Amino acid sequence: MRLRYAILGCAAACLLSVPAEAQTAKRDVDLAAPDGVKLKATYYPAAKPGPGVLLLHQCNRERSRWNALAQRLNDRGIHVVTMDYRGYGESGGERHVDLPPQERVRRSTEVWPGDIDVAFRFLLEQQGVDRENVGAAGASCGVNNSLQLARRHSNVKTVVLLSGTTNDQGRDYLQYAAWMPVFVAASHDDGGIVPSMRWLLGFSGNAQNKMLEYKAAGHGTDMFAIETGLEPAIGDWFTQHLIRSPVKRTLASSAAPASLGPSAAFWKMLNEPGGPARARPIYEAEKKKDPRVILFPEVEVNALGYERLQSGRTEDAIHLFELNVAAYPESANVYDSLGDGYMAAGRVEEAKAQARKAIEKLATDSSLNDQGRQAIRESAEQKLRSGGAGGDGAASNTTTASRPAAATPPPAEVYRMPAVLTLPGMDAVTVRRDVVYKTVTASAPVELKADFYIPAGAMAASRYPAVILVSGGGVEAGPGRDWRDGGVYQSYGRLLAASGLVGIPFSKRYQRGREGVSNGQEDLLDLIRYVRQHAAELRVDPDRLAVWSFSAGGMLLGVPLRDAPPYVRAIVSYYAVMDAPENVPEDYRTFLNENTPLAMLRRNGARVAPILVARAGLDNPGLNTGIDAFVREALAQGAEIQLLNHAQGRHGFDILDDNERSREIIRATLEFLKVHLR
Repeated sequence: MRLRYAILGCAAACLLSVPAEAQTAKRDVDLAAPDGVKLKATYYPAAKPGPGVLLLHQCNRERSRWNALAQRLNDRGIHVVTMDYRGYGESGGERHVDLPPQERVRRSTEVWPGDIDVAFRFLLEQQGVDRENVGAAGASCGVNNSLQLARRHSNVKTVVLLSGTTNDQGRDYLQYAAWMPVFVAASHDDGGIVPSMRWLLGFSGNAQNKMLEYKAAGHGTDMFAIETGLEPAIGDWFTQHLIRSPVKRTLASSAAPASLGPSAAFWKMLNEPGGPARARPIYEAEKKKDPRVILFPEVEVNALGYERLQSGRTEDAIHLFELNVAAYPESANVYDSLGDGYMAAGRVEEAKAQARKAIEKLATDSSLNDQGRQAIRESAEQKLRSGGAGGDGAASNTTTASRPAAATPPPAEVYRMPAVLTLPGMDAVTVRRDVVYKTVTASAPVELKADFYIPAGAMAASRYPAVILVSGGGVEAGPGRDWRDGGVYQSYGRLLAASGLVGIPFSKRYQRGREGVSNGQEDLLDLIRYVRQHAAELRVDPDRLAVWSFSAGGMLLGVPLRDAPPYVRAIVSYYAVMDAPENVPEDYRTFLNENTPLAMLRRNGARVAPILVARAGLDNPGLNTGIDAFVREALAQGAEIQLLNHAQGRHGFDILDDNERSREIIRATLEFLKVHLR
């Protein structure tokens, strides 16, 4: 049965600076959210210069639950800010509990990050706060909020997480930010949160990580009243890692995969081709070494198994379901899910045996409520009534799951396909097409052109930040396609303009090979110069530019990474080439090794603009190896970087994979750009 916890995700959003004088006593403050909604916060100024900490409450409490801990940290020389989320406590906005479920998720993923960034920026602007030495703590939904804050802001050096979990982005960040020590605490009477948090902590490879487990302390900050040593322990943690031995990011501490935690290493293997078949003996060996180890929660492997069924990888799904049975033998759901896998493979009698086992376990599985128990029973009984294999005879939740993955459309069709996200106002933007930014002379003059997608209602004096869209499509020979006319770049131009930015797709000379890459880089540099020189007529702010590359267009990122100009304020890379590929001629490899984004990053380090990298889990392994190396190097160099991983995404997921994860990544990217271009 396909059961899964709901996890609140976050995306980057707007920042607002609110300077203030340092005070000697706590004071309540009113902050303005990016859309003007009032946010209530409390500032606890320390008596002397020192680090800062932002405390983020759980979703059934308010900021006041942090009062005692905030004062304790304050007494230790740490500046503290607590805040009420929008819709909670004294903050404005419609009450969160009154919203429909879908709107709650939208608010938490698309709106709260911007609100939290406002409070974070307020903390950094206070007199005496060490802006490069900051921590965050969160309870329940605040766990994800804290990890997303750390992912957006590289000056968050440690986090404290109470009774909560996170999404793929948060886990990815823990994996790559092995330099960041993590403190977690949870109680065994709080559902299955203890094993989930053990698993979460296992994504971090930091040797200083700490976990406190309690028997019956409740949830989140409610634990403070029962376990009176928890608040002092948190105080000791922040004192150690922000004052006594401030966290430093070094190459050694950022170097995955050696630093991968056990959860990350195992999860990585499960997502590799053939990984599920190798997982069982490795799991059993790890359990022998440490019977308490949690390499995966039941719910996560169950969900991954159904994803494999949906993509037609039935044998992988069966291995995953069998692994869950071995790890969670008292669960009724694991047997029902394994039955679905067997049914999809045509192993009907084995499927029915698992269905009977699931019904048997319902009597003793204490983790289920009445609704879950009934759902599993109905699913199992449907398999028992089935007389055939797969197809219409399979259980209803596997008929769709067993279909083969959709084939990638032919190139001509892909060329016409738009991005999978739409926004209000996309059709109202102004488009200036065929602006010639450069003429090159070969056998005959060739005009290179750009299109400008400008926000609706732009006045003559309007100046908007601009995003240059760098297409891939590097070909062996010939001019290739003019991707300005591609559906994806037209839709991205409109998405950017609907978000208050100017979108600029452009034609270029770009072929594989030394000359082709050099020509493409030269054309991008000339386009940037043209845009800045003609900014007024194009409605562009010449000092607020970003470069967004796709696929083979990643090779052109050497331009902003090499020069690190102050007017390029953000860089985005989608499933892009970041390092020299294998199997190229030696002279070309030598050229690439000096001009790849990875080479330029090593040269300029923390000087480069903030970077967002989106990665597709099902992409070419060699391409992903280069992306992973780039991310590790950025962390080691102290560059500001965000990683968005689409674990089940294909190369071109933003066109080909019409699902919520793809849309979530695009929305997060638009917010990242708005934050860094304001």
